[in-house]
Amino acid sequence: QEGLPRQQADLLTGIVLGGKGINQAVKTKLADVGLSHVVAASGMNVSFVAGIAYFILQPLRLKKIYKVIVAIGFISFYATITGFDPPIVRALIMSVVVTAAGLLGRTSSMEIGLGITAFIMLWVSPTLITSASFLLSFSAVAAQISLSGLKFPVPKFVTPVMEICLQSLFASVFTLPVILIFFAKFSLISIFINPVVLWTVDPLMVLGGLAGITGMVWLEAGKFLLLPAGVLLSFFYKMVDLATQFTFLNFRFSFYENSLSLIFMGGYYLLLGTMVLQLRKKFRVS
Repeated sequence: QEGLPRQQADLLTGIVLGGKGINQAVKTKLADVGLSHVVAASGMNVSFVAGIAYFILQPLRLKKIYKVIVAIGFISFYATITGFDPPIVRALIMSVVVTAAGLLGRTSSMEIGLGITAFIMLWVSPTLITSASFLLSFSAVAAQISLSGLKFPVPKFVTPVMEICLQSLFASVFTLPVILIFFAKFSLISIFINPVVLWTVDPLMVLGGLAGITGMVWLEAGKFLLLPAGVLLSFFYKMVDLATQFTFLNFRFSFYENSLSLIFMGGYYLLLGTMVLQLRKKFRVS
């Protein structure tokens, strides 16, 4: 808030803390162009916190188990700050499950880890099955896991661009039923705007997190770290403003019966799962 204009500061706070501090007008604008996930607490946030923990612990002569315990403590503290949003809890449990598998000498599988995490969360709170945040989080992670198992025969210089485009496409395809059922609208512009702005989120997460930590000790140093963040945030907002002009790409859809929405979701994911399995057979990572 000290180093950036109000609108930019709100967005950066939302990216770092998972939606905290961002006003409703900006949330609505992001939702209209399919970018709500940018300011939703996610596994990326948890990865960043875990990365800081491991960076601090790396020089210390501690057993691996103690480093893991401290890192989980860092993540748990971050989860407390964000209010234990379902995506953060999911990422926290997955971190524990995958780490525990590694310590026990077991081969860790992201698919199995995701399934165990869903089981634990629904066992503790069965009503989460009706939570949009819970379903969006798991469907988005499922999209990333599915994409990570594929390797397309394209030239190396095309790979980075193709990965960004495929991430956007897979995320949109995997989350489509949840968005239609809970929000009754979908914007085709999201498929195009996501690849354009998503690359800015990782550096913004790093710059915003470091600026916040540094600024508590030395305010001017924190402000200095926000200079490149301001450039990225300006670009982000300009692209969002441009995307909001394409209102003709917004579609509204609603189910008249809850049973129809469940049938649609079940059939959709069965078909999608079949297609992913076929793609993995043909383009499996060697």
